[in-house]
Parts: sequence; C-alpha cells; structure tokens
Amino acid sequence: MSLTAHPEWKNISPWIRIVAYDRDGGHAHPRKRINIAPIDDVKLAEFLQSLTMPCVTCGREIHPIRFSRDWNMMYVAVTCPLTISIACARARAASEEYTRIIARVTRESLNTMMLGKSHVE
Repeated sequence: MSLTAHPEWKNISPWIRIVAYDRDGGHAHPRKRINIAPIDDVKLAEFLQSLTMPCVTCGREIHPIRFSRDWNMMYVAVTCPLTISIACARARAASEEYTRIIARVTRESLNTMMLGKSHVE
C-alpha cells in the first residue's frame, strides 16, 4: 500500500515538506528528504505518529511518520526502521514510493496554488 493511498492521506499531505538535502548527492543531485512541518498541536502530532501502514518492501506493519530525536522533527519513512531491516530501506520499492510521494505532494501543491485554495479542505 502506498502512503498516498492511505485513508488519512488528506490529513497527512498538508504537513509534508520536501527538502533538498545536498549533503547526499551534492548541489547537482541533492537527495530529497520528506519531512513533516512543525506541529504545535500535540494531539495532531501524536495522531500522525500513531498511523500505521505496511512497509512498502516487506509488508511488516510500520509507523510511516516518525520522530527523530537527533533532528528534533518528524519525517516520513515508508519502510521498516533501520534497526529492523536496512534492506527494506535500500530496496527499489522504497525508492519508487518516495518518488510517488514527492510527485503527489508537488502536484497537490501546484494545484492548490493555481486554484488559490487552502491545501486543507
């Protein structure tokens, strides 16, 4: 299952921020990180972190929105945590899913800008 097909996608997508991270790939080919914008509402943050879906590689139940204590922020990860399986994160299915999420968020953002509507309906 794709995160973009998750029943809560409409509640997730407005908070997603695509960030170029040039420490990986350099300025010419920066990696894109999929972060969650800062959320002041504790209940909303807890709700987003409680969501589950199958890992896009192996199918194990995961939490696709996680909190990083190192970076003090939430981010999207559609595979098993690295402490469970590095292979899942390095698989083609993971790469394809991240590409799908980035494309969908970009398309939704452009549509929102063109229509002059709020991203949250």
